Amino acid sequence: PGINSLDVALMKDFQFGERMKLQFRGESFNIFNQAHFGVPVATVGNPNIGQIGSAGDGRDIQFGMKAVF
Repeated sequence: PGINSLDVALMKDFQFGERMKLQFRGESFNIFNQAHFGVPVATVGNPNIGQIGSAGDGRDIQFGMKAVF
């Protein structure tokens, strides 16, 4: 199956005087937290045959601030 993931970023600038600006940023990756499973083990004779042993990254959220002057 295809892998669909939605990423979102929001930012807001705050002006302080004429030369100083503070930027706040929030980002979210895989916002709906959809599972992206790996391929099942297909080696005949392996006791883990048919089991999925990996998955993609879950939801990640990060925040940041930047001062521009």
